[in-house]
Amino acid sequence: MFFAGRGRTRKTRMKSYRFSLFLLLTIALVACSGRDLPATEIFFLSDRDGEHELYAMGVDGGQVRRVLSVDALPSGGEISRPVWNPALERLFFGVSVGSSSDIYLCDRWGEALQNLTETPARYETQPLPSPSGEFVAYTAVEFDLDIGLMDSDGGNPRNLTAHPARDVSPRWGPGEGILLFSSNREGTPNIFSLRLAGGQVVNLSQGKGQDGSFSWSPDGSLIIFESDRDGAKDIFVMDAEGEDIHNLTNTPAGRETSPAWSPDGTQIAFYLEDERGWDIYLMPSAGGSPQAVTHTPEIREFSMTWSPDGKKLLFTAKENEYFDIYVFELASAELICLTENDSNDYAPFWVQVIDE
Repeated sequence: MFFAGRGRTRKTRMKSYRFSLFLLLTIALVACSGRDLPATEIFFLSDRDGEHELYAMGVDGGQVRRVLSVDALPSGGEISRPVWNPALERLFFGVSVGSSSDIYLCDRWGEALQNLTETPARYETQPLPSPSGEFVAYTAVEFDLDIGLMDSDGGNPRNLTAHPARDVSPRWGPGEGILLFSSNREGTPNIFSLRLAGGQVVNLSQGKGQDGSFSWSPDGSLIIFESDRDGAKDIFVMDAEGEDIHNLTNTPAGRETSPAWSPDGTQIAFYLEDERGWDIYLMPSAGGSPQAVTHTPEIREFSMTWSPDGKKLLFTAKENEYFDIYVFELASAELICLTENDSNDYAPFWVQVIDE
């Protein structure tokens, strides 16, 4: 078993028609009133109603509501890579239909839906709004893969890289004046920086192996990434200029991937795979002995993300027939299943509204 006590039943038996009517009216009012929603929710994708749609739930797994139905999208549309921007209080996500994909936004209730790109001949995906909400970076596919940028209302779209190589996965840097991205323009995939003012592109990681899964530290001074430059996949760190690169894990018998900073920058969460299997681990960001979080090597976890307060880790795992969403509380070391039903719940992320 993944852990003892998989969740709690959330179904309540109605004992009278009057109580049932009162409860339904209360639920409807809560769904329509932003003031009654909690300031922090967990959004996720699920096929619980037959289609892959966007849902939200409370941090304890309760108050599940459908945010965005496929009925609101073009016929055959599929949602991908949803991300929340707290500055704008908007969700950004890709919607693909066949060989085309556009970037959309909507509010927390799935309303004010807008197609920001509307370019059938081009495939736009992986939207990443800047922290201030002024811009949206994304990956664009036309003749090749490039990094695109537009205003957050869809205006002023432009190709930032326009290079025949594979330029993907933009990440915002400090001050919103720098973007990181992955490119194979100098051979194997490396991590590049691009200054928006002037367009200067620099290869920061310059490794002979494959570098990927990179992110800035919360203060913007460091960059962590995974690389196989020393043989096996390890977690590396470098400063913002690509200097002082060193291996944080250095475990030839293991394979560490997808590092993620804690919000305060003191810890790094990552996946470790070895001969026993696959688990989530934590380690101090300055280096040190990694500690296992999940202790379930036979189960593969993915879509891991920190809570905004840095006290929890959220992820998806498939213990039985369906994918479920779990949360690990660091202080208590408690692992809790938030979803438990005959459907696939996956790709969770935190949505926090400040001073709602």
